[in-house]
Amino acid sequence: GHSDPLSYVTEWVYDRPALSVVHGPRGGGKSYGAGLATWIDSLRYDRHQTKILGGSRAQSGQIYAALEDFDLSRPGMLEHFGKEAASFKTGSAVSILTASPRSVRGPHVPTLRLDEVDEIPADLRDAALGMCMAKHGVSASVSMTSTWHRVGGPMQALQDRAAEERIPWHTFCAFEVLEPCPDERSGP
Repeated sequence: GHSDPLSYVTEWVYDRPALSVVHGPRGGGKSYGAGLATWIDSLRYDRHQTKILGGSRAQSGQIYAALEDFDLSRPGMLEHFGKEAASFKTGSAVSILTASPRSVRGPHVPTLRLDEVDEIPADLRDAALGMCMAKHGVSASVSMTSTWHRVGGPMQALQDRAAEERIPWHTFCAFEVLEPCPDERSGP
């Protein structure tokens, strides 16, 4: 019942589900995949806006930092890359939200990325959902990614909700993201 790690990125880019949840291992690339989808949206749609809210500032920063990595592969698309906000030559903008009630009631954007939702208080997460709305012909899309830290915690509630409401749910584990160890390193 596991997904390959790029299936959720493809879904986010092409299908733009209103809400989707990704559960994966620590270090499995969930945040980097969210960064890739954000990069593609920011180039694909003029004046597109994305907000990133993480379980911590460092977690939000992982998605955000991926944008700079992708700029290395296609240089010159970023117009400005600051500490917490970036702008693209397409007029698109990406910024990090602080985990506070005031910041999640900010401007409306078509894309909202929530990372490490198992660490975001449910009331803050739910308040943030109100920020996301269709804009400039692009449908609203909220993506939630996380490891599963607590039995019976927010991820459990999201999994139950996803099953009940048929919200796209992707899960993968370390076995889907392991690299083969070459013989010269480990032996035959």
